Amino acid sequence: MRKAELNEFYDEWIQAIYRYTLSRVKHVDDAQDITSQTFLSAWQNRERYQERGEFAAWLFSIARNKIKDHFRQAQRKQNRIQTLGDDEIYKLSAEPQHETLIALRQVISTLSEKDQELIRLRYVAGLDFATIAKISRRSPAACRKACSRLVAKLKAHFEQEQE
Repeated sequence: MRKAELNEFYDEWIQAIYRYTLSRVKHVDDAQDITSQTFLSAWQNRERYQERGEFAAWLFSIARNKIKDHFRQAQRKQNRIQTLGDDEIYKLSAEPQHETLIALRQVISTLSEKDQELIRLRYVAGLDFATIAKISRRSPAACRKACSRLVAKLKAHFEQEQE
């Protein structure tokens, strides 16, 4: 991968990687640092990237590993991550209703880590099912079906709350 190619991928993927990272770590500064580290690592390890694989899957795998490293370091230092305000994570979306966002975050937090990851990759990072499948090592159909079930589950929860 040449520098020009990385710059092109950077421009294309910076927002998705940042949103994904922010949804995991909750702190803007940490998300920015991890996003930078992700692209730096991609550049430093560009020879390891196999052209036959999808670049986005490789890049999100790097981001996921950087996030894991972040939490490992924080745990060793006994620094617990403090959650920012509920609307901080979703600043990139168009002025969502605050109460709905709080309720949605609470419901999502009850899901398994695997399901939360699927929600983050699909709706926060905006990835397609083929890319999510490569990242999660599942088939695109399985990802699509799981996502559909999660959306139905969330919808049912909110409809039940409305009654």
